[in-house]
Amino acid sequence: MKTAKLLVVLALTALILTACGDNDKKGSTTIKTLTDSLSYCMGVQTANFLDTDIDSFNVAVFEKGIKDAKGKKPALTEEQIGSVMRRFMESQKAKIGIKNLADAKKFLAENKKKPGVVTTESGLQYTILKEGNGPRPVASDVVKVHYHGTFLNGEVFDSSVKRGQPVDIPLQSVIPGWTEGIPLMKVGSKYRFFISPELGYGANGMGPIAPNQCLIFEVELFEIVKNPAKPTMRATR
Repeated sequence: MKTAKLLVVLALTALILTACGDNDKKGSTTIKTLTDSLSYCMGVQTANFLDTDIDSFNVAVFEKGIKDAKGKKPALTEEQIGSVMRRFMESQKAKIGIKNLADAKKFLAENKKKPGVVTTESGLQYTILKEGNGPRPVASDVVKVHYHGTFLNGEVFDSSVKRGQPVDIPLQSVIPGWTEGIPLMKVGSKYRFFISPELGYGANGMGPIAPNQCLIFEVELFEIVKNPAKPTMRATR
């Protein structure tokens, strides 16, 4: 779970505090008013958001935390709360990473059997969409490319194509899958790369890319650049 998500949880808790205050006055747990409905919805969304089994989530202690925050001194200090939340976020991150790694291995194992898919010694997979006839860059070059990056479910996470502006990228400062893959291309080529977590962002992820996600990039190589501009794209490390 990222910091932004933690802020959402805190915002939800603030809404729950208001809703619980009204429910305390009424002494009712039935859903009759808009505030009651909001209280219930916040409870459902919080449970779904935390992605936890309700049987392992102590609702009574959760309720105590809400009530303590309203007037009593909380049982944990701010430092302790911060430590607990960091531990929780790390555990969620590890859980997501384990699932994504399994999904990536399964996908790549099946994908490499498909016609036209080439697998290198490192595990990088690619298909040739269009073969150019220009020179091949080397790992120390800067190249101008268009790229379109998606997750396995087809969701786009970054795309110079959508922005309508190719980018200049130094091959020494991008993810390993690009550093290896783009020098395989001739100028004028367009390849689709299937990049394992090890050749992408690994167990840490980056921005919208979760830990151990397998990435798919379509890359079109326009030229080897002599006077490059500063790159702005998700394949940079």
